[in-house]
Amino acid sequence: QWAMQMFHPSRPRASLHEGTNVERMFELASTMFGLVCSSLFISTVTNTMVTLQAVYSRQSYHRRVIHNYVTSHNISPDLAAVAKQQVRLQIDRISRQMADVELTLLVAKPLLMDMREQARFPLMFKNAFFMLLHDRYPRAFRRLCHEAFVEINAFQTEKIFSDGDAADRMFFIEVGSFQYTPLGVIDDEAGKRQLKSGDCLSEAALWVSHWTYHGELEVSSKRSVVLALLTSTFTNVLHHFPEAHADSAIYAEYFVKLLSDVDTADLEFFTPPPAPADEIK
Repeated sequence: QWAMQMFHPSRPRASLHEGTNVERMFELASTMFGLVCSSLFISTVTNTMVTLQAVYSRQSYHRRVIHNYVTSHNISPDLAAVAKQQVRLQIDRISRQMADVELTLLVAKPLLMDMREQARFPLMFKNAFFMLLHDRYPRAFRRLCHEAFVEINAFQTEKIFSDGDAADRMFFIEVGSFQYTPLGVIDDEAGKRQLKSGDCLSEAALWVSHWTYHGELEVSSKRSVVLALLTSTFTNVLHHFPEAHADSAIYAEYFVKLLSDVDTADLEFFTPPPAPADEIK
């Protein structure tokens, strides 16, 4: 009874008769527990406020840099607005990159590999080769998802590649929208393609030596994320899995054989249908 009365500070303490040693120990333990909990709460709130203040200060500094440059160089309002928007997007890009680095430090590698595989498989399952790799060589596919991708956070109107650029990666659109303009198309809107999340292009970069992009890919939305599968890392990963590498060589021959019949405007989007059973065993 005495121990429970400790929770009622409105009761005069002098009127309470401390009972057994057990009750006194309970009072001491309760007091210490309350002190620890309140200290943790105050510490968490303080750390959160300090973090928010640091973020706000950094953003304010970036805004001042842009404002001072725009003011001192008489930059037009339209161009200044574009610059300020890109600063905000760049801050978001840096934050995402830092979060990815922190995730790498916090999560064990096997778990991180599983997480990246689950995150990237929905973007890859439409492709015949990657479905083959996923079904037959899951360890190779898992390692590919972990090591061979680079996340690109892109600005509106930013060009991911232009016609004639050396093609060293395949692209999977994760967030946002893009516009692809084929080689030779300038003002013809009908010839341009609008791409969205889930679309992929430039598979030929994986299979054809010295391939160059045959068009221009430009960001349409304010915030876009595209995953780039690097050709060099893709090849290095497959070299660690001899059977998967052998099947990829057969698939490459199958791909190149069909590529010769593809129209120029469709080259970056070409992906062959699943190979017959006697093509890839």
